[in-house]
Amino acid sequence: MKLLPRDIVNHMKLYRLRRQARKHPSPGVWALLIERYLSTGDAPQALAIAEEGLSDFPTNDRLQALRRLIQKEKIRERVKELRQSIRRRPDPYLYARLADVFRQLGELNKAESIADECKVRFPTDENPYLVIGEIRADRYKKQLMARDGQLAIENLERAVSLNPENFKGRMQLAEIYAALGANSRALPHLLHLAEATPEDERIRNLISEVGSRPVEEGDLTGLLRSTERKRETPYPFYDGERRQGRNAEANEPETDRALVHRATMPLLGIREIRGLYVAADDLGMIEVREDPELCANGFLGVAMKILKAAETSSRKMDMGGFAKGSLEGSFGRIVLRRTKRLEVALLLDRGASVDAVSREVDAFFDKIYGSNRIAGRAGRS
Repeated sequence: MKLLPRDIVNHMKLYRLRRQARKHPSPGVWALLIERYLSTGDAPQALAIAEEGLSDFPTNDRLQALRRLIQKEKIRERVKELRQSIRRRPDPYLYARLADVFRQLGELNKAESIADECKVRFPTDENPYLVIGEIRADRYKKQLMARDGQLAIENLERAVSLNPENFKGRMQLAEIYAALGANSRALPHLLHLAEATPEDERIRNLISEVGSRPVEEGDLTGLLRSTERKRETPYPFYDGERRQGRNAEANEPETDRALVHRATMPLLGIREIRGLYVAADDLGMIEVREDPELCANGFLGVAMKILKAAETSSRKMDMGGFAKGSLEGSFGRIVLRRTKRLEVALLLDRGASVDAVSREVDAFFDKIYGSNRIAGRAGRS
């Protein structure tokens, strides 16, 4: 391939910048090099450079964000290819792969929509039911919403009925039933799995544990509603080791007030901040700051109402628990974030960058969850 003079100049600039990054590494130089490669359309090389930069600075937010951007673009290209293949020759396997790609992107509603379309075209194929069942099971384990549990069970049972050798679906069902205390429902799936994989110690351990419990034939809908109301399951979810908590997140220690207070200090340093609200389920309000002149209507009350309304709306729209969001008005900007036990709201000037503030909030949660001192996980949407 013959290079034009402009191409040669650009190539030499990239070469010099790459040499500088390797000789005098810094996050800024690595990021600039990645962006230059992206501008040329060379995504594979940009990803390789991002990995090299992260080997020097593994916790740098900018480099991590650039890597995620490149990876998402690669995944979106895969989406286009799969959609084209489905249009040419519809196949349930292709639908399942497309739904799985959307799951990787975190676009769970799209993944379910793809699976629903597959159900209509191929009603006797197990794949769409397994996809929806896994999505709902994952969300149920995190948020314990009865509707998620119900849909997980219905779809996984359907997948298993279409293919009794669907071990993945059986294991998911067994774990949910065992956590609910629906032991007579869990055991048949576990025994089937044990017969097929007698060497699996995890299954043998779970059979031993479930088999030692009293047989319970409670109403499944009632059990699911009870766990949503109590925010815990009768028994811990099982992942190969017996857990001490009552659900998938309860094995972590309770909130450390001092830790959360320290983690809020950088948030209070944001130049455009006008109000901050931080609270934990087990401790109540931890941090409330308001500018008395700018927050005449009381940011605390407003923040609590917005978070409650967002959670209610999210559940009614079947989107799971509220995780994060922002809104803007004459009052400025409000950035919201919520996990299982912790919620944060910031009031900012209208000119504030939501992306920049969101990075600060991400760092806040990283400090807390990285220390393993509070239960729950920072939501992503």
